[in-house]
Amino acid sequence: SISQLKDDVFGSKGPIASQAKGAERMYSLLKLTLPYFDDMQIDYTLEQRLDLAGKISDLSKSLGLKMEVCGGTRRRKALGHDLDLLFTAETDAAQYTEHFDVVAVGEQVLAKMRRRFFSVDVLKNNASHFADENALPETREEKHSVHLTVVQESADSPFRRVDIVVVSMMDNHG
Repeated sequence: SISQLKDDVFGSKGPIASQAKGAERMYSLLKLTLPYFDDMQIDYTLEQRLDLAGKISDLSKSLGLKMEVCGGTRRRKALGHDLDLLFTAETDAAQYTEHFDVVAVGEQVLAKMRRRFFSVDVLKNNASHFADENALPETREEKHSVHLTVVQESADSPFRRVDIVVVSMMDNHG
């Protein structure tokens, strides 16, 4: 049966097992994102993206955060399918950023967004370090969290991709 074959493949060892695990992850990702696929193909004007960014920025200020718009919106791209946002502490005081829990702060931003908008679904959460060998030395140990979300502002509006990155401090020189 199909069920038995799936069990045999996913339960096997060796090269086929690693391919099966990759296929299972891909299936999980498709299952999660498919309901939003059509909405995520829509391009939004710069004004629409900036409007949503402004609403999210207002929410983040009450948490003592500052927000930077990134990606195509920062570059003033006329049309775009998502909104990339970077959050950090309002203050760059070392004693504050040293204990800045990027995952918890990301969850606080999401909680505020869930209270403000009709729906906020998280496609993926991730916490990591910029450990890439090509990273600048000063950023190699910087912890950050990433929250890939879809936001529906009202019951009759489409879902819009909003990618949130939280870092402990921002470089104010660039």
